[in-house]
Amino acid sequence: HTSVAEQEFSRRFQLLPAPLEEGRARLPGQGEIHALASWFTLGFFNVSRPTAGGAKTSELSTHPDETCTHWQQTLFFLRDALPKLEDGGALQGSIDVRRAEGSPRDLSIRIALDGQGDEDSFVIVGADL
Repeated sequence: HTSVAEQEFSRRFQLLPAPLEEGRARLPGQGEIHALASWFTLGFFNVSRPTAGGAKTSELSTHPDETCTHWQQTLFFLRDALPKLEDGGALQGSIDVRRAEGSPRDLSIRIALDGQGDEDSFVIVGADL
């Protein structure tokens, strides 16, 4: 269970390049970083439908490899493209997530990438009520 207070956080992060699949060649220019992607996994807990091992749980994921739902991944387009990460390289930075003022369904997100100067700011808008 996630409380409202836990929905606001600041964290450091490190992103590593995905390994190139065997037999696939990199396209010219491939590897520049233009955006960061995010998704979530949400666990549901239902006490009204017990199973042999206890209460039934289920999960909703917006991970790109999972079955599509009406929820989506979120893309954070960067102001300026970053050069591709060299072998062994990593993209490091920090993310700050807050509830947007005046709207309980929206999030205000600031992403600061190490060595990139200004941070990029985004607002994720929830569904209109």
